[in-house]
Amino acid sequence: MPGEHADTATVGTEATRALAHESALALTAAFRTIDSFRRFIAAHHDIGTNEVRALSRISEGEHVTPKALADSLELTTGSVTSLIDRLESAGLVVRTPHPQDRRSLQLELTPEGTSKMNAVYDAFEMQVQEAVNAVPESHVRAANEYLAVVARTVRSRGA
Repeated sequence: MPGEHADTATVGTEATRALAHESALALTAAFRTIDSFRRFIAAHHDIGTNEVRALSRISEGEHVTPKALADSLELTTGSVTSLIDRLESAGLVVRTPHPQDRRSLQLELTPEGTSKMNAVYDAFEMQVQEAVNAVPESHVRAANEYLAVVARTVRSRGA
């Protein structure tokens, strides 16, 4: 009957909305936990959270310019210049000529900066390993796939 089909579709939509809401809450909790971890790491290494974020972006990127870093961190170029100055003074980052654009500079981690970021990633990965050990492998793989889809979806919406 047509009415039954419409009710089933509505229930499916309501169920999907409920699942999306549950996912949004879980993702928000995960983001907050990661932010707390970032604050802990910053305090442990005696640097600010923006410095941790900047070091992370620089270590993950290739040919990261100050402008690209500002865009990534959602900071003004003036704020990022000060941030880079602090990281450079601390011996964590160097400005080098950009290989493809001689008018531009790129940011690179120093050996000390690389060592610091490796310690951060190792500490985070150890915690993730505990979570992975607590869940069946198939669930972890499904969660990884889901998180990748969420990231692509959010990124495609201009976020």
